[in-house]
Amino acid sequence: MRATAESFGVDFSYTYQGFGCGTPPGCDAGYGFTATQALTIDALGVWNDVAQQLQPADNHPVGLWNSEGTLLASATVTSASTPIFSPGEEEWFFTFIPPLLLTPGQYVIGAFYPDDLADLLAGEATAVTAPGIILGDPMTAGSASLSEPNDSQPGFASGFFGPNFLIIPEPASVLLLALGLGGVALARMRQR
Repeated sequence: MRATAESFGVDFSYTYQGFGCGTPPGCDAGYGFTATQALTIDALGVWNDVAQQLQPADNHPVGLWNSEGTLLASATVTSASTPIFSPGEEEWFFTFIPPLLLTPGQYVIGAFYPDDLADLLAGEATAVTAPGIILGDPMTAGSASLSEPNDSQPGFASGFFGPNFLIIPEPASVLLLALGLGGVALARMRQR
């Protein structure tokens, strides 16, 4: 497991209901979100229902689109991708991408789910977002491969939690963390 200082774009509470996306050939599911500040992301991922486990045979292409429908980044997530537990103790698998700067604006993230029962989405959960992220409506699209989920599902106000992204801390935060750790080390050396 990779040690990470990145923030999860979205996380959710323990209480959730697992459900399938659709029947073969599959569907895309995700959510819209607003970035209220510039954010740099470096990974795309999907949630792993630890009771069911991400299936080795299932590849999950994940995509990120801007408000004009332009695909900004994509990655394929598998059970061999990097597993990372969130602060909410949910397990996510991530595939790292070159750092991508998101300017303030609206975006959609979605993942392709090839069948109904192999890998589940989480719903009926309380979302926790990173600073600078406002969660929008859950989104779906019926397809046989990755495509932008553009059909809003406001009846599922809690969201479809499947796809996710990691946010790199801004340089000022990294500098403050480094200075704080340096101060702790200096204080310990003085105590000796």
